[in-house]
Amino acid sequence: MNRTLFDYLSTLYDATKWRLIVTIMLAALCSLTEGIGILLLIPTLQVSGMSLTGQGKMQSYAAAIDLALRWVHLTPSLPVLLAIFLVLISTRTLIMKLQAVASSTVQQRMQVYLREHLHRAIVNADWLFLCRKKSADVVHVLTREVERIGTVTFLTQLLAGEILVTVIYMIVGAALSAGVTLVVLGAGLVLAFLLKERTKAIAAIGTEVSHVNERLYGAIIGHVQNLKAIKAYGGELRDREAFADLNSAVAEAGNEAARRQALSSGWFEFGSFLILSSAVYASINVFSVGPASILILLLVFARLMPRVVAAHGDYQGIINQLPAFTAIMRLRQECEQAVERVSTDGQMVQLKRAVELRDVSFSYQIAAAPVLKGVSLALKAGQTVAFVGPSGSGKSTLADIVIGLLRPDSGTVTVDGIDLANSNLSSWRSQIGYVSQDTVLTHDTLRSNLAWARRDITEDEMWHALNLAAAEDLVRRLPGGLDTLVGDRGTFLSHGERQRLAIARALLRNPTLLVLDEATNSLDSENEERVLEAIDNLHGNLTMLIIAHRFSTLKRADVVYVIDGGRIVETGDWQSIASRRGGFGYLDEVDDKAGEGARPAIRQ
Repeated sequence: MNRTLFDYLSTLYDATKWRLIVTIMLAALCSLTEGIGILLLIPTLQVSGMSLTGQGKMQSYAAAIDLALRWVHLTPSLPVLLAIFLVLISTRTLIMKLQAVASSTVQQRMQVYLREHLHRAIVNADWLFLCRKKSADVVHVLTREVERIGTVTFLTQLLAGEILVTVIYMIVGAALSAGVTLVVLGAGLVLAFLLKERTKAIAAIGTEVSHVNERLYGAIIGHVQNLKAIKAYGGELRDREAFADLNSAVAEAGNEAARRQALSSGWFEFGSFLILSSAVYASINVFSVGPASILILLLVFARLMPRVVAAHGDYQGIINQLPAFTAIMRLRQECEQAVERVSTDGQMVQLKRAVELRDVSFSYQIAAAPVLKGVSLALKAGQTVAFVGPSGSGKSTLADIVIGLLRPDSGTVTVDGIDLANSNLSSWRSQIGYVSQDTVLTHDTLRSNLAWARRDITEDEMWHALNLAAAEDLVRRLPGGLDTLVGDRGTFLSHGERQRLAIARALLRNPTLLVLDEATNSLDSENEERVLEAIDNLHGNLTMLIIAHRFSTLKRADVVYVIDGGRIVETGDWQSIASRRGGFGYLDEVDDKAGEGARPAIRQ
């Protein structure tokens, strides 16, 4: 835990730098004004009629303060001292307001820093690594755990301020009676040692809170994404019960953390009262402190103890929430270790002749059976090439290897003779347009969704791409045209309309290779015809890779590769394969064949 705390503080400084220093300086000024206010009580007692004669240090301090006031041409009197108190309180109030703003800035800056660095690590991670991660866990760390560290940052700043105030009070106390102050300090250290195990227990429950929250986030995402299926199956009661169990587990973990913190705080507060009582006893019976000194010492320790109790509570809160930092840094480290090696120094590639795969094999898990087994094929520039076969045969995996998202375990992938493994992969990706079966549009306008493809896009280019994708009439009929909101994940549009818009978006990248990954698989015949019309518009104008298992789509292909069990079992144009097979009817049924699960999606 100490190492985690050190790493957190180091990251906090890296994220905030001068902002953190400013906040600490403001806290120090705030503490200093409070300490000066305590010291000014000495002359205040004197001018109020209390004699300090024969009280040693108190008499010396009173003389020193009197001299300091006269040096600035002020005569120690009750009105003057009260006016100084008023100025001190006003100054302290102003400093506290400035500190509150600075503290909020530090807190937000820390959260922004953690999110940005974690998000960068995630998006730069290798696709195979991301396939193996549970997306709900990633979302949980990127949101809830970062928010918990925001709370830690807030508590850390409070704790720093309280430590500074404690130091000031201890200095004042030591100036009045070093012996009494040592008694208080020693008793406080003993109390902290006795409560050490309770602090460890609070840290342990903090880790449990992270785990149950992670499970709850997974359940929430799964519930929202599968709500239609849940209702269709009449599974509302079962889903509610499962969700309620997780929700209760989160509440119980939170309650247990609160119970442990409350119990520890109670013991600490009780111990603080004993320390204060011991200090009073020691002042009178052991160290023979004078009445005026005892009065100020009582005030100092009476104000100190609540601060110490608050500091202890803040520390407990930090320890309870700090496991979130461990979760954030663990995920970030995993992503950085799995960073995708996208070279920008290698040879530039551009598809002018062909993409060739030679003896390519691949498996998703080290010990698992290969998904692809010795595949060799070519995608010639300007051709439309189709991959067909049953689910799990390796079609989409092949497409991911062509794109460069996955690297083969063996074999080579070349573009115009240049090996992708040693090329400028970034330049290759910039030439690819990709449309998947499940097109995702953001809850924004059509214009914004299309502009996602390229920043410097013009409206004329948008309309040209929509025309090629057979979507121009669709957009012109919409009441807002390009400025129409599409809804969350594009729910205001039909699946076929989303697919055509996705093709238009892909075309705006001016790709040399357009990949349609089962883009027509779940469409009805009318919408499929519209998408196929878009494919016809593009035929011969760029290289297309179509993944499908419908005869209607295959007719557009110049070359068809039939894939089964990770191997190419047949190659040719659609007429030759149809004649050998006696037609393509089997392909419409091919998804019923065995072979499910070869390509793991990112789990929800």
